[in-house]
Amino acid sequence: MSARPLLACVLVATLSGCAAVPRGEPFRPVPSRGDSAVVYIYRAAGDSGGDLAVTINQRRAGRLAPGEYLYWFAPANSDVFVRVDGPASAVASVHTDAGAPSFVELKGGGLGSGVRVEIPSLREGRSEISRTGLSERRELGDVALVTVPDS
Repeated sequence: MSARPLLACVLVATLSGCAAVPRGEPFRPVPSRGDSAVVYIYRAAGDSGGDLAVTINQRRAGRLAPGEYLYWFAPANSDVFVRVDGPASAVASVHTDAGAPSFVELKGGGLGSGVRVEIPSLREGRSEISRTGLSERRELGDVALVTVPDS
């Protein structure tokens, strides 16, 4: 077998997981509660790489594949720390505002590259998350019901 067909097979196998289809319920915004804010953590549908483990404020929240999201209620006017672990680790914080959603985008490392945690603009976050589905692999039960205690 020549190198070209073999390379083509490897390339097709590698890229076949890149155009992920959301697995869970399609994205639906959730209203904030009282003095809380909603933080959405997501991976864009076209992201590459395998599942990433998500930790929010040092509590394991679940795993996200490309095209999945989860959400978290946090006190308004607080900082939420999001850590992602995959082929590498990364962390970022997002500041919450009462009644306004915050977005955190996780970018997986495809083909051996690292992972990134980015804070998109409100417009970008709303656009990207609209093409995702709710993760069915939340480790804190219903992550939506978990409230981060005030510091």
